[in-house]
Amino acid sequence: MRIFAFSGLRRWWIAAGVLIVAAIWIGSLMPAPPRMPGGDKIHHFAAYALCSFFWCALATRLRDKVMCVIGVALMGVLIEFLQGVSGLRHFESADMIANALGALTGGVFTLLIPRTLYSPTAVSSTSTAP
Repeated sequence: MRIFAFSGLRRWWIAAGVLIVAAIWIGSLMPAPPRMPGGDKIHHFAAYALCSFFWCALATRLRDKVMCVIGVALMGVLIEFLQGVSGLRHFESADMIANALGALTGGVFTLLIPRTLYSPTAVSSTSTAP
């Protein structure tokens, strides 16, 4: 039996993942992003790691996790090209590298952390012993 199968947590997990993707798109394509403490590349890395972790957590097979990481990394590449052609922001290949490394890290974390700790689709191991 899957944990959260009837609680609707999977839908909330997906909704949160969609919000993360939307925040990345909006934050990346807005004309003047707000200045935050820390390096720009750290923010790129962290945002894509979180995004990749969220979506890879839904995948159960390694192949699906790899495709998720590739998809999130390609989203970062696409956004960088759009920044370059928009005229509002600058194209930076270093941002693409930070995005891809973040996506890879998020995916790897879903392999290292026990699935029952983070996944809305984890398998329950509860038993009804007398």
